[in-house]
Amino acid sequence: MDEKIKKLEEMIAAGDPAVMDYLAEVTAQATSPEDKSRLDELAARLMNESRESLDRAERAIEEHLLREQLGPLAEALNMSYIARTYFGKSRSWLSQRLNGSVVNGKRASMTDEEKATLTSALQDIQSQISAFTRTA
Repeated sequence: MDEKIKKLEEMIAAGDPAVMDYLAEVTAQATSPEDKSRLDELAARLMNESRESLDRAERAIEEHLLREQLGPLAEALNMSYIARTYFGKSRSWLSQRLNGSVVNGKRASMTDEEKATLTSALQDIQSQISAFTRTA
């Protein structure tokens, strides 16, 4: 059983897609409380890693959607102005977050608060454009 559990650990570490089937097979063969406990720990670890992977995928999709939502508007707006005025940051900082660039080994993304700030900034710019067009 130790060899099977070790193989299972290696499969988890390697991200082997067959790990769930092998886990079910090994769990069915486990008889001792110690083996069952080890398998429970591995199953919990696998579930945790799966949740983290799903969270990363959801964040990537969310960031992609943000870029898609901006579309050509990103070219029409001065991102340097938005970054400096509303975030107190550089254009590259904002660009990294909008594009999901890898920075210091991690994918850059916006926090919920930063997304709210961006929404507020765009609404403010919209108000300024509306005010200008009424007076022009």
